[in-house]
This record gives sequence, C-alpha cells and structure tokens, in this order.
Amino acid sequence: MPCIYALAEWWHSSGRDAARRQGPVTAGALFAAGWSLFIDACLMHGKLSFLHWLGGVLATLSALFLNLVSRHDLAGSADFYGDGGQKRIRAYLLCVYVISFAALAVSVGVLVHDGKDDGNDLWPGIATVLQTTLILASGMVFFNTQNTEADNDGFLM
Repeated sequence: MPCIYALAEWWHSSGRDAARRQGPVTAGALFAAGWSLFIDACLMHGKLSFLHWLGGVLATLSALFLNLVSRHDLAGSADFYGDGGQKRIRAYLLCVYVISFAALAVSVGVLVHDGKDDGNDLWPGIATVLQTTLILASGMVFFNTQNTEADNDGFLM
C-alpha cells in the first residue's frame, strides 16, 4: 500500500507538469497514427476519391484552428455586458467545433457509402473514420495540455 500512496503523492505534486510535458508528444503520436492509417489505406487501394481525403483535411484544419486560441484567453470574466473579446473567441471555437463535427460526419458518410456495396472493401472507410477521430483527439489533447499561466515554459501558446 505505501507504493500506491507514493504514486498518488507524485501525481498530485507533479502530475500536471508531467501532463503538460507529455501532452504535445501524445498529441503528435495520435496525429501521426491517424495519417499513417489513412496512408496505409491509400497504399492498399490505390486512388481514393476526394471525399476520402476530405474528413482528414477538415480534421487537420480543425485541430490547427483550435490550437490558435490560448486557454488563457478563455479564462477571463464572462459577464454579459463586458467587452466582446471572449464572445468572439467562443464564437470562433464554436465554428471550429462545427468544422470538427463536419469532418467526422464526412468520414462516417464515406464509411456508410463504402459499405453499401457488398463487393467493396471497408478498410478505406474505416481508416478514414479512425484518421478523423485520432486527429481530432490529438487537437483536443494538445489544447487541453496547454499552459494557462503567464509563463509558457517554452510552448507556443
């Protein structure tokens, strides 16, 4: 039991710092895994349609646009009559989330379309859904592990 207590104490003392240090690495691994799955589907099936590419491209743009906003910008007051800065940021993030859900909808639609015919292989559609999910997860991991203090410890945001 003392080992569990030591682990819990370590997590409370340095867990957030460890998550901040490992967050970009985890996000990069998820991003690379997503595109690797899609490249595998491209290599196995030759030429894929534009719709197969669209989900991953939209997810990549969404992850990029999501991480253009600092979490520090969202931490201010949210009163109704304040300046419109936070409202603009929240409206921007809403648009980013709409793009994210559109990317996921496109990839699921491609999977359903590929599964309509009995002779079609489902791997390109499955790879597209997995790619989109992993890319969106990488964007969220990177966004949630951003630093919120004034000193950024070397991070871009």
